[in-house]
Parts: sequence; structure tokens; C-alpha cells
Amino acid sequence: MKLSEQISTDIKEAMKARETEKLSYLRNFKSALKYKEIDKKDKLTEEEEIEVLSSAVKKLRESLEQFQNAGREDHVARTKAELDLALKYLPE
Repeated sequence: MKLSEQISTDIKEAMKARETEKLSYLRNFKSALKYKEIDKKDKLTEEEEIEVLSSAVKKLRESLEQFQNAGREDHVARTKAELDLALKYLPE
């Protein structure tokens, strides 16, 4: 199953379970993939999908570091949760 298909399935499950934060994070990932697909004007390959999600993980790590340095614990918790979810979709 492609990464985008797995995210779509997980979005449906999150909607049914009413997991609003998880749903929001998954929609962010899905939109990042869709924007890249629009830029490319073609379907993404599995490697390109992983590349897009890896880029999102890199941005989340940078944000997490900045929030920790600023002492924004509320943002740290949310960013950490989103980062943990994103890492589940990436290969080891």
C-alpha cells in the first residue's frame, strides 16, 4: 500500500474515532503530498512520497527545537505528537 493510501485510510479511521488532533496531523501530511503532486503534475512515486514526508519530519524537528528553546511547552507537546505520528509512516 502506498503511503498516501495508508494516510487516507488512517484519516477515515481518525474521523470515525473522533481523534481531532490526529486527524489534523494526517490532513497536513496528505496536503503536503497533494501539493507536491500538483507541482510535479503527475502521480508521486513511493520514493517521492517518502521524500515529502521526510521533509515534513525535518521541519517538525526544527520547530520542536525552537519551541523547546523558547520554553513553549504547549507547542512542544503538539509538535512532538505530530512528529511521532509522521515517523510511523517512514521506513526505518
